[in-house]
Amino acid sequence: MSFLPGRSASVPLHAAGELGLAPAQDRDHWWGRLSDQARRRIAASAGATVEWYAYGGDDLPYAVVLGANALVVWTPERLTAHRWVRRSLTDTRVRQRPSDAGPGGGLTASGPPPVDLGLSESMRGFLGNLPAEAQQRLQQPFVAGDRVVAYEFFYYGNEEEMDVWCYLAGSSAVTFAAGHRKARRGAPSHAVAWDLKCYHAPLAAS
Repeated sequence: MSFLPGRSASVPLHAAGELGLAPAQDRDHWWGRLSDQARRRIAASAGATVEWYAYGGDDLPYAVVLGANALVVWTPERLTAHRWVRRSLTDTRVRQRPSDAGPGGGLTASGPPPVDLGLSESMRGFLGNLPAEAQQRLQQPFVAGDRVVAYEFFYYGNEEEMDVWCYLAGSSAVTFAAGHRKARRGAPSHAVAWDLKCYHAPLAAS
C-alpha cells in the first residue's frame, strides 16, 4: 500500500496548531482510576496491548488501547471496539531530526487539492505538528472514500519532552500513531526531533 498522495486524491498536510500545556495528571494516574471490571473488558476486546493512553474528563477516566485485535475506546458511558482482520496490524517507524528541512520534514503534497476528511480544527492542528510522513500515513486510508467516524489525540509532557498518541478510525481502516517529541524551548514546530510509530489495520467485516 502506498502512503504518498496519489493522482486521484491528495493527502492534506496541515499547519501546526499550538500544543497548549497545562498541569495535568499522567496516563498512569487515570488508568489507575479505571475499575478492575473496566480493565478486564478492555483487555478482552483489545487483546495484547501494543500502545495505550488514558486521561480524565470531569474527573472521570477515559482510555484508548491499541491491541493485537482491536482499537478499544473506553468512556464512562460505553466501550467501543474497532476490530481488524486477524494479524493485519502493521507499523512503520517515522523519525524526524531537527535539521530536517522546513515544516512537514521537507515533504510537500502535489497534484489535486487535498481531501477534506472532516477533522476538527484542533485535530488538524495537532496533526500539523507531526512530520509530513506521519500525517500521510495516518490519513492515506481515508482519502479514497472511507469516511472517518472517530478520531482523537492526546499528549503529555512539556515544551522540551512530550509523548503523543492519536488515532483515526473509519468504516474500513484504523490508523494510530504514538511516539516522542524532543525540542529546544521556543523552537518552531519543524525544528524538533520526532520518533514515532505509525500503525495501520484494515477492519474486519461486521
